[in-house]
Amino acid sequence: MYVDPLRAVGLAPPVDRATSVLGRTRAGFDVFREPHEGGMWICRRDEGLRLPYDAITERTADGIPYPLPELVLLCKAKGPRSKDRADFYGVLPLLGRARRDLLGESVERLHPGHPWLAEPAG
Repeated sequence: MYVDPLRAVGLAPPVDRATSVLGRTRAGFDVFREPHEGGMWICRRDEGLRLPYDAITERTADGIPYPLPELVLLCKAKGPRSKDRADFYGVLPLLGRARRDLLGESVERLHPGHPWLAEPAG
């Protein structure tokens, strides 16, 4: 079940979509907040693209949640930089057929004619 971490501690989400957090060691991370309704993720570029949070996150062996790689690549597809292209070509061979299909359909929907669509589907 999805729990909004800001609301869980009694905070309203800020208006902007990213929060940078620095740790005591100066190592940090960014948290990107996406639109949602309850436990449903809503793509900020196409509100018709909606998926349950439980379906778009996985967990490490230690229980740390992370977004599906194919959705991260979808976000990177808007204006791919060299590091985004490297991520795409590094991750694509690791995705099974269903995940490649989700990525391809989502990229086609948001970015018709995108160069990544020319890649083999598997």
